[in-house]
Amino acid sequence: MRCVAVSRGLAGLLLAMGASASGHAASIYAGPQSDPTFTVIAPELSTAMFPNQRVDLVAVSGGAAALERVAEDPGSVAITDLATTLDYARRKALAADRLEFHEVVGQRCVLGFTQKGSWVRSFADMLTTGSGAHPVVGVTDDAAATVFALLRGLEPGLAAVQVVSAPLGDLTIRTARGTVDLLLMVANPDFDHARLEALADDQRLTRVPIVSRQLSRAAADRESGFVMMPVQTDSSLLPWSRAPDVTLCTPIGAVLRNDAPPLLRDTLNRAVVSVAATLKTSLADRTMRAARSALSEAMSAVKGLVDRF
Repeated sequence: MRCVAVSRGLAGLLLAMGASASGHAASIYAGPQSDPTFTVIAPELSTAMFPNQRVDLVAVSGGAAALERVAEDPGSVAITDLATTLDYARRKALAADRLEFHEVVGQRCVLGFTQKGSWVRSFADMLTTGSGAHPVVGVTDDAAATVFALLRGLEPGLAAVQVVSAPLGDLTIRTARGTVDLLLMVANPDFDHARLEALADDQRLTRVPIVSRQLSRAAADRESGFVMMPVQTDSSLLPWSRAPDVTLCTPIGAVLRNDAPPLLRDTLNRAVVSVAATLKTSLADRTMRAARSALSEAMSAVKGLVDRF
């Protein structure tokens, strides 16, 4: 578990410790409502914090909205990613230790898809500095829009890119037709694996890792909140699996204020360790089951072909 004090681009290690008790019910904010931060991580965190701390779960539009709630109320917790937290602290000019980021589990990764045979063969093709071009990026939700806004700040070549927002199904069709040059989504490779695999299996689309020289430099800087890491779009346990793509990611965590009630901070500290262990075990089991299922289906298909001859 990592706890980071965040402000004005500064990400420093901070050990958060709690002391006294309080009966006040805290609120955990995460979202959007269909996002794994709200559907999976928030309930696990709430369960792990009970009975020492009673917690209400509240869905919001995204990480920035969750951080706004924390800024207004020291008895609140936001579940979001480190890059969004750092950006929020910079924009609000917060004190160096105002927000505490407690890493929970997993990464929120930025992934791209283009039309098969498109002129966009890599993310670098989208950079338009001095070219006069205006390529179109489609973002699937508020999380993708927020992250793309952060990417603009890190990569000057994205300044002239046009952005359209639509549901994933609509953007998939428009990308396959070439009216959208790059479909950009933000996903947790573990919890959103089915969506990623479906897109990667779509014969009309081509995967495009979100990486450039400027983004790689930013990922090497702890103050950006981003890292470069491999993302698997199918089961890595099968011999015919696709090679992972190295793309831009940011850790997911729980955020609270430095003046949060001591009981809330102490309970959260203990809970994130428990939740991380629980979710990692659950994800490992899920991966094994998926691999066995895929292998079984492949063997059945082979047996069916053999039986025909």
